[in-house]
Amino acid sequence: MSADVSRLRAALFAGLALSAASATADAGPSRLSRTMGAVERANISASLVYVRDDGGRKQVFTIAADGSGERALTSGAADHYPADVTRDGATLAVIGARGATEADHVESLELVDLGTRRARPTSISASRLRNPTFSPDGTRIALEADGTLDGQPKAFRDVFVTDASGGHVRRLTHDPRGSFEPAFTSDGAAIVFAASDDDGAELQRVDVAGEGPRARLTHAKGDDFSARPSPDGRRLAFVSARTGVDRVWLRDMTAGEPRLVASRGAGEERDPSWSRDGTKLAFTQRTAKGARVVVWDAGTDQITALTDGASTDETPSFSPDGQYVAYASGQGGARDVWISRVDGSARVKVARAAADRWRPLWIAR
Repeated sequence: MSADVSRLRAALFAGLALSAASATADAGPSRLSRTMGAVERANISASLVYVRDDGGRKQVFTIAADGSGERALTSGAADHYPADVTRDGATLAVIGARGATEADHVESLELVDLGTRRARPTSISASRLRNPTFSPDGTRIALEADGTLDGQPKAFRDVFVTDASGGHVRRLTHDPRGSFEPAFTSDGAAIVFAASDDDGAELQRVDVAGEGPRARLTHAKGDDFSARPSPDGRRLAFVSARTGVDRVWLRDMTAGEPRLVASRGAGEERDPSWSRDGTKLAFTQRTAKGARVVVWDAGTDQITALTDGASTDETPSFSPDGQYVAYASGQGGARDVWISRVDGSARVKVARAAADRWRPLWIAR
């Protein structure tokens, strides 16, 4: 993987490790109201998790969409970062990071029971452990780690799979140049990931059972990364530098040539995130002043801007019903979690108390 993508991935992990209330507001999204009131937010049937940074100490917190009930889900000396949540909202995967120097740095997988709100450690740890993601049915976890995970310390970075309890771990790749950012296909039978090659990085697919050859999905000069298979199994979204600028691309999961999602705009793009039904894709676009969150609609092929790009808005996440998008925003100084209607008609900051909050994920409640 190129130095540029290595820096980008480091920045993204650093992101992991990076309005008035209306008393008469509708209970659901509406273009008629330009504000998002307390009644509407109280009726959102999902909550949020995110990183909260208090004086350099990073822990995972949860909060209701109306800004009530903020509380910590993790604690202790380690920094913690939310990674993924099961579709039913029962379990949250968290990365815990310990150690002040390269020599003693350790990252580990922890699982939070969102019913009891209790975190428990697993036996999975390595010098570098990134991007744990659940299979669609919640029975497996794919992750990226170096060789210290399975006693091969010279191995750079590879893709592993484990059961949902963080028990037995199996190595799926053996790539001297590294394999990164695993993501399950919609049927849970395969994993898509970025594999470094002579030209940069390409996307490949490997069977979860470890049977059969790996399949090449993309190949171009430059890096392809951040693979996101759509939940409906039809499309693959990813970020590619094949034109010289990191942009979000789409290709059919079975055949066809990739195409740009947004036809105009020269700014860098990242953070692709699907709605649960696979009909919409949110991502971040760089602007002259910062970054904005946009949504692509598969039915109309139209792009809707949810934010104006006057600050840095990033890491969008769809609510389970697809009607709202949460994201981190630097509007007003420190980063905080905001919610926008999917049509862009209103947005609001979620929490009331001052803190640095980022990397929001929705959880069903």
